[in-house]
Amino acid sequence: TTSPKFTLEIEKEGYAPVKKDKFLMDPSETEAIALQSTGRTVKVSSVPPGARVFLDGQDTGKVTACELPYVPYGERRIRLAIDNYADWEQSLQVREGPDPLPVSAVLTVRNYALFQKIGGTLNKPFKFPKAIAIDKSGNVYIADETDYKVRRYDPELRTFGWSDPSLSIRKLDTPAGIAFDSQGFMYVTDSVTSYVVKFDRNGRQVGRWGKQGAKTSDLNGPTGIAVDANNDIYVADSNDNRVVKYSSTGAFKKAWGKQGAGRGDFYFPVGIVIDSSNEVVVVEKGGRLQKFTSEGVFISEFGKSRIGDDELNRPQGLSLDAEGYLYVADTGNNRIQKFSPDGKLIACLGAGGPQGGPVSGPVAVAANDKGAIFIVEKDSHRVQEFRVSAK
Repeated sequence: TTSPKFTLEIEKEGYAPVKKDKFLMDPSETEAIALQSTGRTVKVSSVPPGARVFLDGQDTGKVTACELPYVPYGERRIRLAIDNYADWEQSLQVREGPDPLPVSAVLTVRNYALFQKIGGTLNKPFKFPKAIAIDKSGNVYIADETDYKVRRYDPELRTFGWSDPSLSIRKLDTPAGIAFDSQGFMYVTDSVTSYVVKFDRNGRQVGRWGKQGAKTSDLNGPTGIAVDANNDIYVADSNDNRVVKYSSTGAFKKAWGKQGAGRGDFYFPVGIVIDSSNEVVVVEKGGRLQKFTSEGVFISEFGKSRIGDDELNRPQGLSLDAEGYLYVADTGNNRIQKFSPDGKLIACLGAGGPQGGPVSGPVAVAANDKGAIFIVEKDSHRVQEFRVSAK
């Protein structure tokens, strides 16, 4: 060059550009320049895979599982979208680091299709089924008023056990709720005798407590039942409009609630579940859901008694899946409503939903770890299984 001055520019994707003036005074010169990274690779995966990936509202053109190179530092927004599943969205703080930043998501089903059903008005293995629960092995338990009282099916609803006529489980009167503890014991509420009955894995009675009476430990028409992480038992004492808490051996611990519309009051509580934070969620026939601490302290509420979206009409059953999504048997509206943990409506399955669907007066619902939901319809004498829609 005829002039010793020139401009040096360096550019590399994902790094801040360098531009500086140089004076070349010697025949040759060496300079090392450290480039400053402007972003980090983000590795995105989902269950199921194949979800479209959006970054800050823009389609990246990639699907999970994938890597997004050079995502700029700072707070970003990632959204995943796939047919028949609810969109998943999360804020992400992208900071410097040597390795790709991992992001994983479990997507929740939004659109369901009927997979199978057992029972019905013409074929009646059930008399008046009222409750359903799923154990850790995926077996499905259905409370009914036939001689079996509680039927145990395999995860595919193909076979059922407990046909031994000598089993004490067959001595129940009107089972209304089922729950399992971490050790595999099953607890059943009997709404007529007002007892909670505890059974072992083989369907044999190992404990019983509660009865109709005026003591704080007594019950009056109990329905829903749930077990927390400490194996304490919570019962929706429906006719007394309260929740009663017992130890796993039946020792009375606490009760809260009375008839009314205020916070902590109830109008015929019927369904109860315990979430991953050990908080208690109760649904009442008045159409409201309330959340409490394990000691009965009110936390929040949502829902109202009407027929619109995210409104409830004489709901009965309540269930949670592994991701914390809440399923409500919206009996009077002939549908199942699915809510996010913060109360946002995710899906609506049945006659009242956008898909239509053959759901009639559901009284109980349960979700397994594969995304399927099981719906109990008392007056239709059947149980239906719905899975993610293929369309």
